[in-house]
Amino acid sequence: MKNKQNKNNGHSSTDAGPQNETPPAGSKQKQDSSKKSRKNRPKIKILFHIVFWITWLTFIALTVLTLLDFKRSGSSLLKGTFFSFCLIISILGAYPRQPLRKRFQTLITWTGFLFLFVELTLQILSLSNKLPAVCVYDHIPFGRLYCAQECRVSGFMNRYGWHTSPFKLSPDAGKIALIGDSYIEAFQINPDQHLGQKLQNLLNKHAANGQKTEILTMGISGAGPAQYLEMIKIAVEYYQAREIVLFLFLGNDFSDTLWDPNRSMKKPDRYIYYTINDEQNLEIHPQSKKARESFTTKLINNYKHPFPDINRFLKNHCMTLSIIKIFRQLRNTEQEAATQETETTMSQNKDFSINIVPDHFTLYPNMESVQGELITLKILDRCYQYAKEKNVQLKIVSIPYFPGHFYEKFSGSTWSFTFDNFDYIRHEGIIDLFTQNRDIPYLPMGQWMEENRITTHNLQDIYLRDGIGHLSSRGHQLFADIIYETFYTNNTKSIK
Repeated sequence: MKNKQNKNNGHSSTDAGPQNETPPAGSKQKQDSSKKSRKNRPKIKILFHIVFWITWLTFIALTVLTLLDFKRSGSSLLKGTFFSFCLIISILGAYPRQPLRKRFQTLITWTGFLFLFVELTLQILSLSNKLPAVCVYDHIPFGRLYCAQECRVSGFMNRYGWHTSPFKLSPDAGKIALIGDSYIEAFQINPDQHLGQKLQNLLNKHAANGQKTEILTMGISGAGPAQYLEMIKIAVEYYQAREIVLFLFLGNDFSDTLWDPNRSMKKPDRYIYYTINDEQNLEIHPQSKKARESFTTKLINNYKHPFPDINRFLKNHCMTLSIIKIFRQLRNTEQEAATQETETTMSQNKDFSINIVPDHFTLYPNMESVQGELITLKILDRCYQYAKEKNVQLKIVSIPYFPGHFYEKFSGSTWSFTFDNFDYIRHEGIIDLFTQNRDIPYLPMGQWMEENRITTHNLQDIYLRDGIGHLSSRGHQLFADIIYETFYTNNTKSIK
């Protein structure tokens, strides 16, 4: 019995020996990792398929949208190249034969991954105000805004495509529209710091009989008097504004109205220019009729529809496409400036911004400057006649310009706008005469600053870029206070 037990025990031990052997540690880890990889393969495959389909459908959509853009705004080399690229990708994604189709799909998928990585990085940088030296915006409802020039501001346009607080458009509130260029659009500050919001707070704080006032801030960067005329019409007819405060920037508003092939930064088919005919009457430049129609149509569509142009909306919110567009515009601007400016002109302009024409400030202006002033005054007269016809009050405020060498020449409170054969508020005298003849309330801020002996240090606080840029938040507060005291209080004398 003992022998049998021993044999059985021996047999069981010999049989169990090889079964209980543990595999090497390395082979077990390989088996576990292979199992995990087999489990993860379907997930990765699904992810690749999702990215492929999103990328492919996006390229198809871009192809269609670019084709529609051809019909609306014409063609260009860059637009044609982009359309061809999108079309090729769209065709390759549907290639029928297998080995090449798989390669094309892989290529498209990795293109999608790369695009998503770049776009996500740009969005994070813009939302955290870390993206340098670009200004992304478009005048569309709920448009994306990121500006890193002078100050860094990130946000969105309001429902009507303006950089300001949301419009309430209450029928019980009196509406005042502020019309101007980039100084009124003010990408450099948040909407709650804008002079429009400050002025609205002052008016409602001191309102008699509880009458509420709503300020409609309507600024467009690069606009001039020709655009202001159209903006006034839209403010009155669509937004029901009963009062207009028109802001004239003395830096370039008297030169933007005249088309000069040697100096104008925008061509007539992309900007509104006027001319004086033989009968000394104002008429629009023949090539600018299309630009005027396009300008007004966009603003009206913004009022009527919350999403008037899906193509522009998507391009605006895609930071990658927006930055590509910015670099293209900068390249075109540099090329146009290089072809227009001679070495002499460049040496004369070294102390001025790129869109400022020094000749318009000289004590003895040339014929082009006089022509620009005449056109501007005739456009302002049309603004006045339109406001009078619609029973709308028109008021004008001028924003002075300070060149860089102003701060090299002056310091403290002893300074003047007239130096080195230039008079930087010469146009305020022209506007003053124009407004007096028509009984238009006028606030010449340059004259106010000079009479009140604002120090150069304070001027550099009022304007960004050490005194030569756009208005700072302090500048907006100052303008709001002076506008309120001048136009809306009974105990304040006119500054004329």
